[in-house]
Amino acid sequence: FFFMLILPIINIHLLFLSFATVCALIFTPQMAGKDVLVLGSGGREHAISLKIAESTQVSKVYVAPGNGGTASSSEKIENVPIKSDDIEAVLNFAKEKAVALVVIG
Repeated sequence: FFFMLILPIINIHLLFLSFATVCALIFTPQMAGKDVLVLGSGGREHAISLKIAESTQVSKVYVAPGNGGTASSSEKIENVPIKSDDIEAVLNFAKEKAVALVVIG
């Protein structure tokens, strides 16, 4: 599995990281108060968003488009009505919310 990291979102630097690297990153002080966007609507994205929400460093986890399970899993998780393949909408949302990390499920 590979994930996309966008830091900073304005310059759009793309890095492809392993799942283990992403998990390690979300628990670092650099993520303190930051928001994360998870793209997808399946069980994998549900599990990923739950694990990310466990981090005390992460402020909010957005899931686009998410599912019923992701919406009710944690108060830190919020579904976003954006299709995960609508790149323009995803970028606009990430910029608007100052998302620090985008995880593609």
